Amino acid sequence: MSASSEKRIKLMFGMIGIALLVFFLGSIVFPSSTTPRSHIREAQARETGAELRSAIENYYAEYKRLPLVEGKDLVVDTHSSRLMRELIPTESQILTPNHSRRSILFFSDRKARGAHSAGIWRKDDGSLRLNDPWGRPYYVMLDGNYDNVIKVPDRAQTDEFEELFGSVGVWSFGPNGVLGAGNGRRNDDIFAY
Repeated sequence: MSASSEKRIKLMFGMIGIALLVFFLGSIVFPSSTTPRSHIREAQARETGAELRSAIENYYAEYKRLPLVEGKDLVVDTHSSRLMRELIPTESQILTPNHSRRSILFFSDRKARGAHSAGIWRKDDGSLRLNDPWGRPYYVMLDGNYDNVIKVPDRAQTDEFEELFGSVGVWSFGPNGVLGAGNGRRNDDIFAY
């Protein structure tokens, strides 16, 4: 074997070694981002849902009534400015004559970067809406007749509803944006009840 052939073989193995090293280091520095990111979003949705539920329960403890209810159970989403107004009073509400509430801030979350990103988004008219990590609303079941029974989506991954003892249930449709599994898909809804 000639000296030039040996140099070429050494150069080839050297380049293969460098390519493997770059590939290995790249996999450490830039791991697969789809699975961890989806788990992070689901955990964020669970945490925000639990905080929202807690905020509504604290509202009840303070005012001895649930927000928005008028004698019957009610489902409302967090794109409803009425619910968010009750939980996050704005300065204009506090300055309104005949505003009888104590204007307590019951809920806070990060500011959304856009109308369809996670967090609280202030619309052009000044109203607020809360988005889940996929840019959609959370849904809230309020026990308006105060019998401590609410009907919420079934956590057993069926497309049914279940009765729970409680006054507040919060859920998000999850990554697929659909309630329940449907069409043979896994149920990816996020529940806080």
